[in-house]
Amino acid sequence: MCKYFTYLIFLSLLPALCGSNTVSAVEEIWGEAEAASSITTPLQILDDTAASGGQYIANPTVGGASNTNPPSTGIATYNITIEEGGTYKLFLRVLCTVSGSSDDSCYIRIQGATPSATPGTGGWTNCNNIDGTMAAADTQVWFWAQARQYDSEPGNVITFDIPAGSYVLEIAYREDGLKIDGFVITNDPDVTTADLPDEIPSEEPCISKLAITNGDFETGGGVSITDVNGWYDN
Repeated sequence: MCKYFTYLIFLSLLPALCGSNTVSAVEEIWGEAEAASSITTPLQILDDTAASGGQYIANPTVGGASNTNPPSTGIATYNITIEEGGTYKLFLRVLCTVSGSSDDSCYIRIQGATPSATPGTGGWTNCNNIDGTMAAADTQVWFWAQARQYDSEPGNVITFDIPAGSYVLEIAYREDGLKIDGFVITNDPDVTTADLPDEIPSEEPCISKLAITNGDFETGGGVSITDVNGWYDN
């Protein structure tokens, strides 16, 4: 996951550089599903050369669904730190192993965050029909999908209001067969599934991008801002 060391350094410098301009940073927190802080059965780490990092998590037990209520076991946890605070999107990289309306759901929860749709039992969000049109499931390929709350807003994607701080993202199985490769949490309002890569970025300090409103830098040259895809120079 991206730790944002570089991001913190630049936030401390930018107010002096930008004067009265408004400075905000776009935050991205990436994670490989198999790199969880904890994983309980029946979730397992399995291999697939097409998955980012060559591994993913899933409940491989045929008929082992937990459709009615979130399970008490079969949960993967991820420690995350939110630096900016605000409204965030959660995307999952997944593969549905059965065409149709099966093997396409899981439960997600970030305790302390407020989802835009009312969560279900225990604060869990029923992330069902996550591939939408089912086209991706028909071809059985890995794809990105934004989290949604099926119970209260079927078909609609959701966001999370998250204050700055430390949290635990929890992903629990719902239908057996759904494969989960990784995730990204971001406060970028413009990002879509089409923008996300097949490989989860490695643990490197990074800034996704910086937005400076009401004008440009008020200083001369010599300022460089690091981006995951290169350098931006003033």
